[in-house]
Amino acid sequence: MIGTIHEAGVHALRQAQDERSSELNVDPKRTSCNPSPHIFHLECITEWLDSKQQKLRRLDQRQCSLCMQPVLPLIRLDGGNVLDDDSPYCESMMINACRTGDLQTLNMLLAQDKTLANRAYHSVLTGHPEYPLTVAIKYGRYGCVRALIGCGADVNAADHDGETSLHIVARQHRTDDFEMLIRAGTNINLVLHTAIKENNPGEQICAS
Repeated sequence: MIGTIHEAGVHALRQAQDERSSELNVDPKRTSCNPSPHIFHLECITEWLDSKQQKLRRLDQRQCSLCMQPVLPLIRLDGGNVLDDDSPYCESMMINACRTGDLQTLNMLLAQDKTLANRAYHSVLTGHPEYPLTVAIKYGRYGCVRALIGCGADVNAADHDGETSLHIVARQHRTDDFEMLIRAGTNINLVLHTAIKENNPGEQICAS
């Protein structure tokens, strides 16, 4: 009985969101649902993502109210925000380009302002600041990695956990990427120190 009431409540909320989204066509957002994204007004989808049911999930597990697929990050249909968005659920253009491998957009942004390569941006999927280079490395977007390094991205920049791009490729045994970062000036001692401290032979082997 309780399950039936809960499902009915969720259905009613989804229906209300759908109706409000169709009425409010200002500032629409595209979801990251697969295989087909949906379009919501920001206020409508934010209400759903902030609900008690969804807040029990990690950010990268929050669901679309229509298809129940992972919904984040939200993408602005007007081209997004180069820097951080006012909404915690909308992805900046820089992070989006590096995550999806959109080299054309990344090159356009860097041509306008090379300092964008060294700024930290709010990650919709982790809730923490992330650097474009780290995101590009994490998702294997090698064209973006080269573009960022070419614009002076700090190869030693660390995230909130103290992890750098070199830590990521060392942990995943990506030897070619490891050597590329070393050539770009990464401080290998950072990885060796972490590997020894955490007794991680995998990182020690890759770093040797």
